Amino acid sequence: MAINALITTWTYYNDKTGHLHWDENTPSDVKKVVAASVYFLNTYILGEEYKPWNMFFSGSFKGFGTSWSQYPANRNDHVNGTKIRIRGMEGVADESWYDQQLKSLKTPTIFHGYNSDPSYFPFWCSESYTYVTSMLALSTYNNIAGNNP
Repeated sequence: MAINALITTWTYYNDKTGHLHWDENTPSDVKKVVAASVYFLNTYILGEEYKPWNMFFSGSFKGFGTSWSQYPANRNDHVNGTKIRIRGMEGVADESWYDQQLKSLKTPTIFHGYNSDPSYFPFWCSESYTYVTSMLALSTYNNIAGNNP
């Protein structure tokens, strides 16, 4: 998925050539990371060395300090009239209000990481999803002008 996100972010499609092209402002490190990642996938995706466990969803709550409800918010909304609830900050919060929110919500101020308690890290994976996203990454990379063999 990282390869797909980087390629989608940093390329454009040229109707005349029928290929993707790197945007002229693409950092060289992005191109290097994508090329190295594609090489890794091409080398190992069908091998036995790594399991095809591309995580596509992890539990929203991974232990103390990882729940959105523990952090201050001054906005609860619906987007474009849909039923999706959005909670977050809008604008710059008044410092005294924010400090009061930190105390009343018992907001953690030290982040201990997501893996401090492994029992709070549920994830779902799909071998099919891993192979599909890998095929997309490999074929899309191969469509970038100058990258095809």
